[in-house]
Amino acid sequence: MFFTFCCLPFAVLQNLSYQPVKLAHCVFEAIGGCDKRKPPVIFMHSMLCSKEVWDPIPQRVAELTKRKVFTYDARNHGESEITKDSSFHNNLQDLYTFMDRMDIKDSVLVGHSFGGSTAISAALQEPKKVEKAFIVDMYVKNIPRELIDRSLTIMNIWTEVIRNLPKDILEVDIRRTMLQLLVEKLPEEMKLQSEHRPYLTIMYKRKPDGGHDVLFNAEALADALKQYQDSPIVHSGQYDGPAYFLYGSPSPFNVSSEEADIKKHFPKAEMIEFKGCKHHLFLDFPDKFVDTLVKRIE
Repeated sequence: MFFTFCCLPFAVLQNLSYQPVKLAHCVFEAIGGCDKRKPPVIFMHSMLCSKEVWDPIPQRVAELTKRKVFTYDARNHGESEITKDSSFHNNLQDLYTFMDRMDIKDSVLVGHSFGGSTAISAALQEPKKVEKAFIVDMYVKNIPRELIDRSLTIMNIWTEVIRNLPKDILEVDIRRTMLQLLVEKLPEEMKLQSEHRPYLTIMYKRKPDGGHDVLFNAEALADALKQYQDSPIVHSGQYDGPAYFLYGSPSPFNVSSEEADIKKHFPKAEMIEFKGCKHHLFLDFPDKFVDTLVKRIE
């Protein structure tokens, strides 16, 4: 595995307001190399996460499929460039730009949540770029306001928790303290649905003054969520290739109830339930997740 930055000079033909950003990414290859004839796999994380949330899954997929595997941080996340242009409508063009920079003509897309929405858009708009699509706990229709509000609440509370951590807290104590404070501050109805969000414990950084901050641009993402409420991403078209919709039960997204609508756009869609999982099903059952991907990729 190696890590680098890509500064993306891709010419945007249809969206003159779009500005590419530097996207931090990782590349994974099997020991002994990959089969260059096979399209690579690209993992796209959800909001508030980073490319590290997938570890160690990408390396396992690379070893088992002999394909090159990419992960990257979305704009305003992880180690990618921070930008005031926060709209989620940029995410699809960021994917195209990344593929162009990496000289990827065709790919297997694996997208979780908002990353899944990007994979849906790519498959519907540029099907030749997508060999197969794995959509993880996301559907085609617009995300309802209650889930947007839920995400905004979690983000605001999590940002407050991290920014108010004492400077002298020991690293060995920080993750336990983070989660304890998060659960304390969540509204009661969200505590009942809480996954305790262990993935959030990697989404922080220590500032030069000894304080702490979240590893995402909270202000830009809050603006992006509000923009989404006013101007949601509307999916249209049809993708006739292999598509797999993996969903947790009981996830608040309730993807299984959207099967009829999904199959209007993805007629070959296979619905794959992960029982006992919530939204981050690949964290709950990583072995099953890898096995599900590998069997269908090959």
